[in-house]
Amino acid sequence: MKSGLDVLKTEEFATFWPGGWIFARLTVDVRSAVQDCQKFGWEAGARLLRPLAQEGVLRIFDVSCGLGLSSIAAARAGHNVTATEVSSEVLQIVGQNAQRNAAQLRLWRWDLQMEPPPGLVKPLEGPSDSAYHLCLLDLGWLNMRDRAANLLKDWRISIVLGEEWPILESVLNSTLVRLRQLGGCKLHAFIGRTTAGDAVVLEHAAVELESSTKELLRALDTLGAEFPTSAGPREATVSPLGWLEKIGWTPPIWHHLILW
Repeated sequence: MKSGLDVLKTEEFATFWPGGWIFARLTVDVRSAVQDCQKFGWEAGARLLRPLAQEGVLRIFDVSCGLGLSSIAAARAGHNVTATEVSSEVLQIVGQNAQRNAAQLRLWRWDLQMEPPPGLVKPLEGPSDSAYHLCLLDLGWLNMRDRAANLLKDWRISIVLGEEWPILESVLNSTLVRLRQLGGCKLHAFIGRTTAGDAVVLEHAAVELESSTKELLRALDTLGAEFPTSAGPREATVSPLGWLEKIGWTPPIWHHLILW
């Protein structure tokens, strides 16, 4: 599997999957992630990741795993990984990729807006207040409304999505409810995006979060009390701008890791 810097040197950004790579780097070495948080000024991130770093082998749930980069990386690091996708064709590719990389995964076809299949419900392995230590949720595909608005504004191209296109908070809420049915997660990880996208950003230039990421953070704030931890309502923390680049997890794409 290639690193982000390898992709930057040899391929177009369009072939680089930021979410998968960021989650992969997180799961491969959580202890190093804690150290990076402390070294580069993200203490809130370090506080949330420390309990996971003390666990050793983690139970990880990769929601909408794509082609399996993050799942495969986590499995090769020794973690117990369950990965889901809505497409059986994509899951078949994930399985092939896992075989090529000698990674063992539990693969399930699951539409986030449907009840999880019975086989996904798994008894806890030992004492725990959650079935999974970490859930990976890259919900970037839900920003289609955002992209449609930008196309209309910048290029006068109109895309009709229809009223049935899901609202982020609605999908997030139903997903969290179903994850709770599966036993819940101690920590959830999301990907935040900026308006800069993949563009090279000049030093001290103003960079804002994409409206879909702002919507995600508002939803997490709203749902924090409904899905509390033992310490109280959940609160989201966002990695500082440039943190992923400083620690070498990504080329300069100006994304964020969000922990909740």
